[in-house]
Amino acid sequence: MIGNRTLKHGVRLGLMLRCGKERTRVRRMLVWVTLVFLLTVVSSPYFVPSVMAATFTVNTTDDTVDANPGDGVCADSAGK
Repeated sequence: MIGNRTLKHGVRLGLMLRCGKERTRVRRMLVWVTLVFLLTVVSSPYFVPSVMAATFTVNTTDDTVDANPGDGVCADSAGK
């Protein structure tokens, strides 16, 4: 329970939260905040796709163009 501090209009804060409608509203808000938190934090790792690393053996330092892009082989027209 929140203390019985007096607000601007003379309403006691502690008494206001004891009211059934206000208490229900506060509980609903806490449930929504909890659900939003759980859905964003807990489910976020599942949206990241896994990626496998590629390994390339470098046999030249020349800057040449791939002979056949998209075939999975990194080789120029000379085979390097």
